[in-house]
Amino acid sequence: MKNRYIRTIFACLLTVVLFLSGCTKKEDPEERITRAIWFSFLDYQETLVGRDEKGFEGMVDQILDNVKSIGVNTIYLHATAFTDAYHESTVYPRVKDYEDLSYDSFAIFVKRAHEQNIQVEAWINPLRSVLEEETEDWDDGFILKQWVKENNERIRYVGGRYYLNPAYEDVRELIVSNIREILEKYDVDGIHLDDYFYPDGAGRNFDAYLYEEENYNEPITREDFRRKQINTLVREIHDAVKAKKKRFGISVSGNNQYNYDSIYADVSYWMEEGLVDYLIPQIYWGFENPVRPYMPTTDEWIGIVGEHDTELYVGLAAYKSGAADGYAGDAAQEWVDNHDILKRQIDYALEQGCKGYAFFRYYSLFDPEASEAVREEIQHLQE
Repeated sequence: MKNRYIRTIFACLLTVVLFLSGCTKKEDPEERITRAIWFSFLDYQETLVGRDEKGFEGMVDQILDNVKSIGVNTIYLHATAFTDAYHESTVYPRVKDYEDLSYDSFAIFVKRAHEQNIQVEAWINPLRSVLEEETEDWDDGFILKQWVKENNERIRYVGGRYYLNPAYEDVRELIVSNIREILEKYDVDGIHLDDYFYPDGAGRNFDAYLYEEENYNEPITREDFRRKQINTLVREIHDAVKAKKKRFGISVSGNNQYNYDSIYADVSYWMEEGLVDYLIPQIYWGFENPVRPYMPTTDEWIGIVGEHDTELYVGLAAYKSGAADGYAGDAAQEWVDNHDILKRQIDYALEQGCKGYAFFRYYSLFDPEASEAVREEIQHLQE
């Protein structure tokens, strides 16, 4: 009888412990916060280029240790920056610095990150291509080189650089096929786009032929025509990513009117159609910025996302830490005089219900020769 009574008490206590444990896990805010950093093509050049496999692995481990020290749990790792590939690809040419490697650098980065319990999303610049002189480096069989030689409307020259034209189905298929290849070959946790959609300043000749053809059949403004093409591209990428049950998110300008009017990114449409899991507006302004101060801009984005299921993260300008902001007028010295801006911006965003944040970019925080201001900012982040 006594043993049975003890067993009963023990079972009850165990049930209570498990119940409380379950409640604690469910309410743990750490599970709801994405703490991310962008690792760009510039970061590759500054940390990883020119290393043999063992040296590459060692530097990746150091990078991961650094980002973990400030709580990062997600890396947006550049896979395609300029219609090129940091991964093994049959779609785009390998980045020149990595074309002769005997090892798969992208696979190593993803594997080592996962061993540190850090998620990796492959970061794609969708439409941005190369400078005019860089087309000479392309193999003659590469479809983009053929389009350039033909002066084909599928790739257009704007402001010294080429950009893909998403109005063409085969252009969109090229972009999506690169993403499918990444999802097939690598155990990435998602696909991440940033705001290289139509280039700001794309003139009438960017898409004159196809626009006139569509406008003849169905009257539409050129602006709505372009937004329609971006929406179609985003939907097709979404479908490819969700076929693999991965996450899909986009980082856009912190100025949503610019998104809509200049690069033709219709953020509200994406959310209404359920095409993105998260948005990261690049709120790269300080608290004192006279045009777009941080807190009102963050509040504006909270209102834009509203009741949609899309998660909102804030993109933060780590690259401004300790530097004068030449575009901030009388507040130019804010980032010089204050060395805890990023920490205060994070605190504000999370207090207002944002689901995460992302730093641009890795080397801005972890340059071995970083200023004392940056080092102090890191200390605040570590605390």
